[in-house]
Amino acid sequence: MFEHKFYGERVRQFSDKIAHVLYDAYRQMEEEREACGMPSPIAAEVNIISFPELWPGEEVAGQASIVIDETRQVAYVYHERRFRQRVERPTAAFWAAVGERKLPRDDMGAWRTFSGTAEPAHV
Repeated sequence: MFEHKFYGERVRQFSDKIAHVLYDAYRQMEEEREACGMPSPIAAEVNIISFPELWPGEEVAGQASIVIDETRQVAYVYHERRFRQRVERPTAAFWAAVGERKLPRDDMGAWRTFSGTAEPAHV
């Protein structure tokens, strides 16, 4: 019984984090798609990746979440529920950093190498 409560609470906390990130990302996608005359995103067009993020000198810096609009090839990057970057046409360098769980903290030069077209929007 204790095990179910313990894991149930962990699942609830993680689900709350992801729900917040997805809500914000869907809102951004909706605005961008509307401006292009595209229909609203549907679940089949959206993916999410979430992992503990590692920054130099720190064991775990927090939870990174990346929401991907597969149709438009745009990745919305979040750290601890807060929007960090928008990356258009993510490059192999971006996916390598995701694979290593080491996205740059504030290095705008590194973020620029992640976008295959325009500069990422920094917030």
